[in-house]
Amino acid sequence: MLFEWDDFQDAKRVFDGVVFEREERRHGEDRMLAVGLMEGIEIVVVYVIRGARRRIISARRANRNEPQDYQNHLRDADEGQTDFKRLREMRDEDIDYSDIPKLDESFWKTVTLTMPEAKDRLTIRLDHDVVEWFKKHGRGYQTRINATLRAFMKAQSDVRR
Repeated sequence: MLFEWDDFQDAKRVFDGVVFEREERRHGEDRMLAVGLMEGIEIVVVYVIRGARRRIISARRANRNEPQDYQNHLRDADEGQTDFKRLREMRDEDIDYSDIPKLDESFWKTVTLTMPEAKDRLTIRLDHDVVEWFKKHGRGYQTRINATLRAFMKAQSDVRR
C-alpha cells in the first residue's frame, strides 16, 4: 500500500514491521489507529484509507505505559529526519493527545495484527552512480528504489489502460 503524508514522512516506517491497528470513527470519518515500532520506539499513528493509499493524519510517541502493552501483545502474537533521541527522552506529559487518544484496554481488545507486505529478495545489477545517488539521500535507499520502480510501474499501467 502507498502512503501520503504532510509532516509525517518518517511515520510510514512504522508499517515496515508488525503493527496493531483498529478502525475508529473520529472527526466524522473512519480512521485507523495503529501502533508499531520505528527505530525501536513505539509510535502511534492515525491514518485514513484513500483508495490504495494510507494518508497519515498524525503520529506521536507512545506514552510510558503503551510500549509495555505493545510488547505484551506482540509476545502474545508470537511475534530520516525524526529526532529519535528527543522522542526517547520525551515525558508523557509532553505528548499531544489531541489527534490520537491514549491506547486503553478497549484498543487492545479490538485490534488486528497487520504484518508487513512480503518483499522478494533478489540480486540486481545497477549502475554504480545510480546506487550512489539513492544512498546519498540516507537510510532507506532500497525502499526508495522500490518506490521509484513502483511509481514507474503504476505510470506504465495507467498509460496502457
